[in-house]
Amino acid sequence: MRAVCRDYSPVGAIVEETGKLPSGKKFGTGSAQGLEDFQAVVLRDISTALAREYPRFTSVPSALAVQRCEHSAVSSSLVRGMHGRQDLLKGCIKAIFSACSSGKSILLRGPAGSGKSSMMACICKAF
Repeated sequence: MRAVCRDYSPVGAIVEETGKLPSGKKFGTGSAQGLEDFQAVVLRDISTALAREYPRFTSVPSALAVQRCEHSAVSSSLVRGMHGRQDLLKGCIKAIFSACSSGKSILLRGPAGSGKSSMMACICKAF
């Protein structure tokens, strides 16, 4: 997504001096006109960006399509969180190839939070 910068140039700004501080600095209240037009431009920009990033479905997706999207999102987040375990990942992939060629199974186990799901997501991405 790209950033869009918008300038607001107040047209018909009204500033009224309401007093002075002991230092001599003036203070006051003010208002700016034309914010409705600026608001409309910003809302249009946001709506356009959201529509581009998240297009609307033209039909109701099947339960399988929704499940695929959810699975893809979770897998992607797990793969992004996997850092510094390249040797372990290579070892797992090597063990999978070895097990497949000999008709054996692989069991990946470990304590909660140790990265089992992240490791499987990385292995699936490698294939």
